[in-house]
Amino acid sequence: MEDSDAGIVSARGASYLLFQGLVTNLANVVYFAFAARLLPTLADVGRVSTLALLVVLFTTAGSLAIPAAVTKFISYLGMGKYRDVNGVFKLNLKAGTLLSLLAAAACFISSGPIASYLLGSEDYTILLQLLSLDVFLSTLYPFFIASLQGIQRFGDIAKVGIVTALIRNTVAIFGLISGHGMFGVIAGWTLGDVSAALYALFLSARAFTGEANRQDLKPLMSFSFPLYVSQLLTYAIGTVDRYLVVILASQAALGIYNPAVAATGVLALVTTSIGNVLFPMMSKRRGTSGNESLKDVSKVASKYVFLAYVPMALGMAATAEPTMIFFVGEQFSAGALPLAILAVAAACSGATIIINNILLAEGRTSVFTFASLISLVADVALSFLLIGSLGSVGAALARSSTIIISLVFPLLFLGEPAQKYLDSRVFAKALLASCVMALAVWGIESIRMSKYLLPVYVGVGLLVYMGMIKILKVVSKEDFNFARAFVPQKMKRIINLAERVLV
Repeated sequence: MEDSDAGIVSARGASYLLFQGLVTNLANVVYFAFAARLLPTLADVGRVSTLALLVVLFTTAGSLAIPAAVTKFISYLGMGKYRDVNGVFKLNLKAGTLLSLLAAAACFISSGPIASYLLGSEDYTILLQLLSLDVFLSTLYPFFIASLQGIQRFGDIAKVGIVTALIRNTVAIFGLISGHGMFGVIAGWTLGDVSAALYALFLSARAFTGEANRQDLKPLMSFSFPLYVSQLLTYAIGTVDRYLVVILASQAALGIYNPAVAATGVLALVTTSIGNVLFPMMSKRRGTSGNESLKDVSKVASKYVFLAYVPMALGMAATAEPTMIFFVGEQFSAGALPLAILAVAAACSGATIIINNILLAEGRTSVFTFASLISLVADVALSFLLIGSLGSVGAALARSSTIIISLVFPLLFLGEPAQKYLDSRVFAKALLASCVMALAVWGIESIRMSKYLLPVYVGVGLLVYMGMIKILKVVSKEDFNFARAFVPQKMKRIINLAERVLV
């Protein structure tokens, strides 16, 4: 595949996944706005957040990171080797079903102690027992998604994500409105994940038909084991602050802190969408052209990550207070400072997804283990030092340390200057433009702060950022020619208008 063709496929795939992410996060925001207002107490908001953390824990632990290995092997083999690819898919199906059953059983068996220790009472055991069904589904359907990702069916992946998010959150909201509380939320999660599993199975089974060569699980496990350890550590890094908030503070404190963490998850839309596309593309490129060929792909991708991600992050930091009050209510305003801290740290780490996918495509998964271990130690140490005295602000500071470490440590293992893989010039200009934008928004908020003016703050920030991009001459006609190559016909007018304004 030529570089231009690869770039178009990458951009188109990322646009599918970005749209899915936008729909998913919008649905999540609407759901959480209802949950924050309809659950009886802040402690109940914290308990629902804890249940969500536990689903991810059992899913991460139960999958053994095999989905990532499946994506790697299918994309590396290529669809030309149909029997081998079909063999990997069938092995993936068997392994996924068995591991999902084991994960659900672990959740069910441990429900009593977890309810008593984390949720505060054994009375919540029934919630965790019901949750075990969702654990089974949440563990299973990523195996199907991994197969689709391996053959770059990003449109199908986006469809599954959108259907899942809409059903999951709609049923959860209905459960809250009808007075079923946390039981209604779990019902929504379960029905959404049933839809995801069935739809993903249908799409993947349709894509992998015909005869299959028998495949050995050992190569998959050899690739996935270091990554599995890293995923467990990554989970611990991403959640240890919230578990410690429960242990060192309370469920109510988690109820306030978790929306700030969830809000920064919106920032991952850009990086996750591009990362999901880059991994199979880089694996295929390395398999055909070697490691050197990864540089062009990563440098192009980094430019668009920086242009979109940095202003989103600093814009979120600038509007943290009105954002929290507008979406989840006045009682959550204490989460504004933690949100701002996390968003600023995120702005500095946009390159992480690019670096990680380079190392992943090269098979250097052990790097993630060491990086994750260092991040976890830093997070735990700082959490114990800061949460007791600073509460959620301390947790945000501890979490920010892991964000920075997760960027710096993998950079050391590239073996070459980062400029060969990243467009550092664009990063510097995007950071400068975003800082000017943030200062302008803060200035307006200092004059008049209101949750109802949030659209005004966003609009002003966007105009200032676009003005700075034009002044700094960050984008060129080639960038817009590239964009026109993959957007739908109706959107080309928007691209043309943006070109006239920014170039």
